[in-house]
Amino acid sequence: MLNLIANATNSEKFAEFLFIAKTRVDAHRKNMIYKLDLASGGDLIKYAIDKKYKFNSLLHL
Repeated sequence: MLNLIANATNSEKFAEFLFIAKTRVDAHRKNMIYKLDLASGGDLIKYAIDKKYKFNSLLHL
């Protein structure tokens, strides 16, 4: 999920890709930030990079 969020240009396009509501994408992002004790979405991306998530272009949005 984190890899997809990082590659999507915005929540709406990410939601369209997965056929889910934008609010669900936002909720997932918010929950990851909370559970990882991060301050923002930017911190979430930094966390993923630090953990060596591969950010190849999964989505062509």
